Amino acid sequence: MRLRNNNFAAAFDEMKRRGIVKTQKELAHKMGVSEDTITRILKDRTEVTEDAITKLQTASGCIFNLQWLRGESDKMFLDTSEKNPQPSAQIDADFYHDALKLNAKVIEDMRKDLEYFKSSLLDKDSTIQENNEQVITMRTQLVKLQTELDHIKNTLAAVRKNYDRQVDDLAQRDATIKLLQAQLARYSSGTTFPQGVADDRSPITPDK
Repeated sequence: MRLRNNNFAAAFDEMKRRGIVKTQKELAHKMGVSEDTITRILKDRTEVTEDAITKLQTASGCIFNLQWLRGESDKMFLDTSEKNPQPSAQIDADFYHDALKLNAKVIEDMRKDLEYFKSSLLDKDSTIQENNEQVITMRTQLVKLQTELDHIKNTLAAVRKNYDRQVDDLAQRDATIKLLQAQLARYSSGTTFPQGVADDRSPITPDK
């Protein structure tokens, strides 16, 4: 389908009159085509595709009759009333207003999330600091307990050494007592002579 250039030019003029666009560059931007494409269309140097017709209809804010843009109708507008001379401008304003509100909400949600993560990070830092302090305290207590344990070990070693020495002394005393008891038993039985009485070989008897 080929769009008659007088219709394209008329549509462009109407869009400029309504303030939808001001230049060919703005129209090209709204349609998503190059400015050179608009120039060639207006100068009848290229055919207008169905895609370009649809883009022009969208860029105009859908004020034009699509059949008229295709050259199939003499009715230029979908609604010939001029109650809203700048429909696309109003549509764009509403769109950007809603977009700004949406962005503001997104930004506010992101700010709340950031505050939450910041608060969580501070809580974690505080918890880490408390844990570090507890670890330091526990290490100090552990060193103290280790010192006390070493002292107890040294005390036990000294007690054990003293105990072993006392056991040795008791063993020596027991041996001495047993030796004395044996000598006493032999002396009492008369088989043992006092020293210095070597010439008298008679047994010693108790007095009657």
